[in-house]
Amino acid sequence: MITRHRAAVCVCLVALVALAGRIPAAAAESSDAFPSRPVEIIVPFAAGGGLDVATRLLAKYAEPHLGQRITVVNKTRGGNIAGNLEGIAAAPDGYTLLAWGMGLVTDELIIRNVPYTFQDVVPVCTYADDPEVIVVQARFARDHGIDSLDSLFDYVRANPEQVTIGMGGNWTAHDFLRLKMQASADVVFNRMPFLGGAPAIKATAEGNCNVALPYVSELIPYLDADDVIPLAVAYTERISQLPDVPTTVELGYPDVTQTLWRVLTAPKETPPAIIHRLEAAFRKATITSGLRREAAALGVNPVFKGSSSTREFLQKEHDYYADKTVEWAIRLPAPTGETVPPEGSIR
Repeated sequence: MITRHRAAVCVCLVALVALAGRIPAAAAESSDAFPSRPVEIIVPFAAGGGLDVATRLLAKYAEPHLGQRITVVNKTRGGNIAGNLEGIAAAPDGYTLLAWGMGLVTDELIIRNVPYTFQDVVPVCTYADDPEVIVVQARFARDHGIDSLDSLFDYVRANPEQVTIGMGGNWTAHDFLRLKMQASADVVFNRMPFLGGAPAIKATAEGNCNVALPYVSELIPYLDADDVIPLAVAYTERISQLPDVPTTVELGYPDVTQTLWRVLTAPKETPPAIIHRLEAAFRKATITSGLRREAAALGVNPVFKGSSSTREFLQKEHDYYADKTVEWAIRLPAPTGETVPPEGSIR
């Protein structure tokens, strides 16, 4: 009886440790059998934003190649940091992935004591690159004679801190573009953070904000309504969805560019064979003609980097923003409990 009791205790302890994500998934399920059930991708931002749109599109086309259903779950409770932590702490078995934007490399640089770094996850792949667009609310533009990026800058320069600029949270990629505009054009905007890029462009279209910096995927639903006017794409080349809208580089602002790459990660101890299986399925998805047709209509720019290339890319991005956050003197308070800066991570 003692032996059986000890054996039962051991089994329970192993199960608890496995639930805590401290033993590799291969101990519970052979990598060769993966996947034997649906895979979940956590998006730690509201539905309808650029990260959400790109991730749902990828999941749809990756399912046939993975052989299992892929569900996308939006988890925004307590700010996006809570969703990030849930994805990082998931069992390392390949069944819970986490979708990231630039916050993967910048959260540790701009939020004091944030409890993770980009080294705490395993990159699966990069699957999209989404440029931002500088747009102005149509009625505001007409009232103040704003019909170009230079005329917007002229007005803001003459009215410092009076022109509101909507963005998907504090110190997001939108904020980085705002800082680049302010440094290059000697302007100062009045920041208006929202809980995601989708609410920010919606508020601008409705006249509750003057300027917004949506990603192409966030802007697409508003193009036919003429509620906002795109002035420039913060990119190095024109994009197919907005062929008549010039780039910031064309307009003489080579430092005012901003795109947001989309990355999938798995918990740190996920077996390499499972990472390889996931990477292969997502690679095949990004090159399908169906995905590319839908991506063009949705404003998503599909690209692909595998796990190894993504890891190298993340290191370069981290090093770049490590310098920039010091230059811009960005530092947020430490998160405490569930009270965190609104959407404190970069989408």
